[in-house]
Amino acid sequence: MKIAIYGGAFNPVHLGHIQIVKSVQSKYDFNKILIIPSKISPHKSSDELVSAEHRLNMCKLAFKDVENCEVSDIEICSDGISYTYKTLEKLKQRYNDVQIYLICGSDMFLTLLNWKEYKKIFQMSKILAFARDNENIDKILDYKKLIEEKGACVELCKDEIVPYSSTQIRNAIKNNQNIEKFVCKEVFNYIKEHNFYKK
Repeated sequence: MKIAIYGGAFNPVHLGHIQIVKSVQSKYDFNKILIIPSKISPHKSSDELVSAEHRLNMCKLAFKDVENCEVSDIEICSDGISYTYKTLEKLKQRYNDVQIYLICGSDMFLTLLNWKEYKKIFQMSKILAFARDNENIDKILDYKKLIEEKGACVELCKDEIVPYSSTQIRNAIKNNQNIEKFVCKEVFNYIKEHNFYKK
């Protein structure tokens, strides 16, 4: 069995996230892709973070029609900081004879050596580094070589992905700008209904 996991705060989930998952699935034909919203991210500030329950709900809305895609509460239901190595350990116990791929956008990929227990992450998963076509590929390739020397197995996936960010969307909401082009209709309505990111 071959599964991919795509984690993050998803605060909020946007069309760029969906595009990445669809692109990865079309290229690799995974049995399953798990979308895993973090409870407490070790990499990002908790400022402006809406509740785990709401972020989980938005992910379910965003990915409901994506083939072989499942939104998981495995980190949200765990105590403490959402460390990737702990999530991988749980998934290894849950699935027999599984090969796990960890989807990383280029920004997170270039920080992997700062992740807690990164050697365990390299042992339990293959890294699927996702790079946009217009990014500096030399920097990514240099880092790929560096972490492979430390035991990582890395595959590079390139595609033309719209460069949206959750920070950009939250700032747009604060400035009373329309965000319909950044998120799917269901997520847009959910954000509007709950009046998120206004402050």
